[in-house]
Amino acid sequence: NNELTNLIYNLFGQKSEGNYIQNVIYYFTSEAILLLILFLCGFCAISQPAIFLITIFRGIGFGITGSYLYSLNQSSAIMYYILIIVPQILLSAFILIVAAKESLKFTLNFLSVLLNTQTVSDSPILTQYVVKFAFLVLGSVIAAFIGCSLEYTLSNIITF
Repeated sequence: NNELTNLIYNLFGQKSEGNYIQNVIYYFTSEAILLLILFLCGFCAISQPAIFLITIFRGIGFGITGSYLYSLNQSSAIMYYILIIVPQILLSAFILIVAAKESLKFTLNFLSVLLNTQTVSDSPILTQYVVKFAFLVLGSVIAAFIGCSLEYTLSNIITF
């Protein structure tokens, strides 16, 4: 339990001690890695389980963080979770779910072409797929700025 406490304090401490741009990059990188994996999964005809597992993995991480902060039984830790982390979770989850949906649609089209139920000319255009993910990356950058702004604004007020 003490090791988990140190890990959480180090995680949140590193984000609040760095400068603003470093923290935006930190937030964005954690999201961008998953978006890249989901983007690449779209090009594999059998990546449906991986797409599902990526979204589950991210959700479990959010759940563990929330559960631990709740277990501290400190009102400041719960307020920190509600006011700083939950908005980040909602933005991140929305972006990740949309990315998983797009990746899943694209991979199912590849699968239908392989199974000869659809011709290549009927399949969606690669450009649309890339543009949708470009907008998701842009949304991720905006979410990183919002998350970092919340962190900087409220972390001095709410400490645990």
